Amino acid sequence: MRFHITFRSRNQKTGPMPVVTSSRDTCPRHCPLRDEGCYARHGPLGWHWTALDEGRTGHDLDTLLAHLKTLPPRTLWRYGQAGDLPGDGGRIDVEALDKIVHAQEGRNGYAYTHYLASPRNWSLERWLRTSTARENAKAIAKANAAGFTVNLSAESLAHADALAALEVAPVVAVVPEPGRESSETPEGRRVVPCPHYSSGRLRCDSCGLCARRGRDAIVALPASASLLNVVSVFALGGPALLRCRICSGDKASPRISAPRISPANRF
Repeated sequence: MRFHITFRSRNQKTGPMPVVTSSRDTCPRHCPLRDEGCYARHGPLGWHWTALDEGRTGHDLDTLLAHLKTLPPRTLWRYGQAGDLPGDGGRIDVEALDKIVHAQEGRNGYAYTHYLASPRNWSLERWLRTSTARENAKAIAKANAAGFTVNLSAESLAHADALAALEVAPVVAVVPEPGRESSETPEGRRVVPCPHYSSGRLRCDSCGLCARRGRDAIVALPASASLLNVVSVFALGGPALLRCRICSGDKASPRISAPRISPANRF
């Protein structure tokens, strides 16, 4: 694993806030956008990501931790503008994640993860019976409890319902057209469009919605051009239901039932 921190991003959406990139080997193997549709594979970010993978830029975990400790208190910063939580593509590296959480203590870091994405044709409920998924869920929940916001990433509002029902972490969903007004998921959860796109002005550095651990709303993010076709199929519940990894058994239905997991025995 390699990491790179940009102390002042030039990204127009995030604004001039600190952002961290992690190498491709951190990306979960079961991420439904891994092979197609990942926005980070293209343009300047894609070039930067490749340079990080090849060792032409970036640093190791210890150097990242040292950099995080230099950030002023209450700094809003984003982990993983490309890449995912530290891990081997299957299991989260709990020790490395704990170190990041500890290093950023007193700051306001946030991230997004696909580490709860399940294998092809597996239901989410079946996946969560495995030790790998349960340990990943525990690590994500622990990070949130310790003050580092890790959002679970969904590829449709139905997928978001299933992830939100786990009560592990806040949820975001990539959708074809988020709109400008609040709406609801199929299960009735509130959906708030990303304020950057709904307002046309607000940037991540002055918003912080995705860094709010206690929110009950699903944040809807618009699909980039590179993944619009993929996400559109997810939203329609077509062939990609097999790829969205949380089919409830009805491959023709766009509604996906949230798994019934006893709160006392979730993980």
